[in-house]
Amino acid sequence: MDLRRFFEMVNCSKNIAVGFGVAALTITLSCQAQISYSQTIFSQSKSLIANNQIMTTEPRTLAGHSNVVNAVTWSPNGKIIASASHDNSIKLWDASTNKLITTLTGHNGGANTISWSPDGKTIASSGFDDTIKLWDVSTGNLIKTLAKHNSIRSLAWSPDGKTIASSGLDNNVNIWDATTGKLIQTLNHSYAVVGVAWSPDGKNIAAASLDSTAIWDVTTGKRLKTLYGHMGYLSSVAWSGDGKMIASASDDQTIKLWNATTGELIKNLYGHGYGATSVAWSRDSKILASAGVDNTIKLWDTTGKRIKTLAGHNNPVMSVSWSQDGKTLVSASQDKTIKLWDLNNLVKDEEVTEKVTLNGHSSDVDDTAWSYDGKILASASGDKTIKLWDGTTGKLIKTLSGHKYGALNVSWSADNKTLASSNGSEVIIWDTTTGKLIKTFTSKASNGLTWSADGKTLAVAGNDGAITLWDATTGKLIKTLAGHSNSYISSVAWSVDGQILASAANDNTIKLWDKTTGNLIKTLTGHTNVGVNDVPDGTFTNGMAWSYDGKTLASASGDKTIKLWDISTGKLIKTLAGHSSTVIDVVWNNNGNLTSVSQDKTIKLWDVSTGKSLKTVGINIPVSWNVAWSRDGKKLASGKAFKTIKIWDIDFNNFAKNETELITNKPTKENKTLIGHSDVVNSVAWSSDGKTIASASLDKTIKLWNASTSKLIQTLTGHNNAVLDVTWSPDNKTLASASADTTIKLWDATTGKLIQTLTGHKYTVVDITWSADSKTLASASSDKTIKFWNVATGQLIKTVNAYSDSLRNVTWSADGKTLASTGIDGENLHDPDTISWTNNIKVWNTTTGKLIKTITEYTNNIWKIAWSGDSKTLASGGEDNTIKLWDTATGKLLKTLTGHVDVVTGIAWKPKSKIIASTSADNSIKLWNTTTGELIETLTGHSLAVTDVAWSPDGKTLISASIDNTIKIWNINFDI
Repeated sequence: MDLRRFFEMVNCSKNIAVGFGVAALTITLSCQAQISYSQTIFSQSKSLIANNQIMTTEPRTLAGHSNVVNAVTWSPNGKIIASASHDNSIKLWDASTNKLITTLTGHNGGANTISWSPDGKTIASSGFDDTIKLWDVSTGNLIKTLAKHNSIRSLAWSPDGKTIASSGLDNNVNIWDATTGKLIQTLNHSYAVVGVAWSPDGKNIAAASLDSTAIWDVTTGKRLKTLYGHMGYLSSVAWSGDGKMIASASDDQTIKLWNATTGELIKNLYGHGYGATSVAWSRDSKILASAGVDNTIKLWDTTGKRIKTLAGHNNPVMSVSWSQDGKTLVSASQDKTIKLWDLNNLVKDEEVTEKVTLNGHSSDVDDTAWSYDGKILASASGDKTIKLWDGTTGKLIKTLSGHKYGALNVSWSADNKTLASSNGSEVIIWDTTTGKLIKTFTSKASNGLTWSADGKTLAVAGNDGAITLWDATTGKLIKTLAGHSNSYISSVAWSVDGQILASAANDNTIKLWDKTTGNLIKTLTGHTNVGVNDVPDGTFTNGMAWSYDGKTLASASGDKTIKLWDISTGKLIKTLAGHSSTVIDVVWNNNGNLTSVSQDKTIKLWDVSTGKSLKTVGINIPVSWNVAWSRDGKKLASGKAFKTIKIWDIDFNNFAKNETELITNKPTKENKTLIGHSDVVNSVAWSSDGKTIASASLDKTIKLWNASTSKLIQTLTGHNNAVLDVTWSPDNKTLASASADTTIKLWDATTGKLIQTLTGHKYTVVDITWSADSKTLASASSDKTIKFWNVATGQLIKTVNAYSDSLRNVTWSADGKTLASTGIDGENLHDPDTISWTNNIKVWNTTTGKLIKTITEYTNNIWKIAWSGDSKTLASGGEDNTIKLWDTATGKLLKTLTGHVDVVTGIAWKPKSKIIASTSADNSIKLWNTTTGELIETLTGHSLAVTDVAWSPDGKTLISASIDNTIKIWNINFDI
């Protein structure tokens, strides 16, 4: 790839981490100031949820930066933590009290890296302004600014404290005299240098460039060796404290361990579902920590075994650093927070261990397939051969040679006697006993093969959207199935009786075909990425599996879900959500359960009747978009893009007890999905008559939908930034919308015409609420004020300065007498030693605007509040993952509802009922009994975080909005 073109391509994108890799992630942080408030509410790459792969101890959180935290590092004495942020500041924190000590400002354009002097007296920092600054830690004063180094990406102080190394996108490593600030030496690379690390003795430097890691002799300036092996751009490099190993991280999803002396590769670590951003060794060199775009931190021992996954950040983790005693890890994230992880009494994750590795191919393996009896594994390779392996011992049985070009696909017949393989233009049928070639026939663009159950028909998938059926005996073409509209067909699978063929393609559909007639039976839609991986190389999964009774089809997708389909009706039965990255493949077990494997490096066992994940274990699977399950689900093989093949034995009985989740199952199913928005749906609302649904989106529009037919009625445009909230007036005459463009717009609910625009807020309007008489509208803004508006005239009635730090939510009580708000108050904001923040709920008199009551029993940010219908109870939810019920008269906590595993984003009371609905970034909606506090039901179907929820006026239907750009309608057929 032309790297100059690569840098030209970099721009603002919420998918930047996946689209351009980790190197681009840091390059483009300067664009993020343009991203609106609602774009940063959630991350699309959610952390592992609802499984035993999560660190259960809640980390301490340091909040204070107003933008992405790019780097974090511990002082040599372990007493202070330094952080660098895109908000242009470096902050120093007391590691024992979590309090902010001081803020260092001076960079223009964001601070991106920091490094402590060995004596702990000075900090070196760099910024997007291309400068390196040295700071006196005791006074906070700037000592000096070094000459510019273009596009700095890494800093490291030498062990003796005399020099500082910096690396940048100008392809250079510069070495500076720490005392005089003068440039001493420049080490030149061919490409941009994104990471730099000193050897413990200070004699050598490891520099991670986009293509490789170079080891330099600092004295002579000579390159000693170059470490090649990553298949993506590098992002970080770290030298172990004992000097024996070098760790490098890359957006190819791997961390590599190298012998620092010989330069030989020791181990590949596969664990992050997306790219790895940072690596850091513990002081004793026994544990390596890595950070990733998948929002997690992973801990590894020196053998390459994954010890633990730490999940808690809501956005990519940019940096990690160890305390001196190795008991605490600190991390910095794009979610603007720093987290401290207590690693005392660490419980290791469960993980499947690799059984055997098969070596023998001289080129990359493109496909693997198990014989029906699970005894033999066949592999197809770019070396033009098919190899047959003993699945138990790993010994090579036979090599089949005959392809003119590299073999791409392989498939067994049901009797285990015959094998089919293809190279993209020809298909060969082999006798597996003798290894002899039986027949060859030409098949255009073959991307996948599968045999019918009777062994008479071979289905070949093409990248032109067509499937061809061949007589396996004569080699003649029987018929062509066309219907995927020139799409790449990623997977084909025969039903158990061999009468129906299922095909999945990147047109986001699964099609069912009649084998006899060749007619299309049904088209299944619902996945946002059917068989398509959300990965840089654009390849596809094999993820479809028929149940043993042939009644159900399971499909795995790049949208991180598994869907179960009723074949007789073509309807979606259930969506299994829980993986945090592409689901590569699925297999049915003999007991009717389902097993899945994902690029989040986990395997999950699912109860298909409830949709619950029963067990989760880790698997150190390579960057592979092809796996092969044995038919009983007990063996897994993987070999895509490598010359070697790995086999794992999968036996869940060897692992811990089932995962548990308090859930009472009810027959609630997703009724309909409304698709039309082109970006995140932030808010949904019912009209007072229950006939119309309104939705507000990041795409700057409001859409009106017919609640009965689910058809789009009208799209309202006028806002020039994200629309964050939408709500109907109680009299059903007016629709109000709030936007990041700082305005509120009032629309005629009948015609959809804009009535007027309310202006007065300085910053984003985050929430709006109507008075019971429809005469007054209250709005909450990032400018920390609540404003009351006369709807008839559009005039501002009053302004309440509600909070000193931030304001998030506002809602009117049903009786119209009071207004509740959520936000954060700060005290001693100008004194770093005594500054503090309080998350609270405030209740206001709507007539006078005076504060009636403050509820302060919160340690985490509150995201949403909602009044009960009788105005006696207030429900709140937020970053502690719970819903709390408060007595509005006394301010006392009545009950805490626990069950979500991520931020609670929305709350809605069912009309005239004791049921409350909550939404969460864990992709679910939960229904609760507010009297008992029990969880009634969990609704799953959204593939990403759920942002809002609303009840129909009659309480029989629920609507939900999500980051997956959809609105879902749920029929609720029960009450309490």
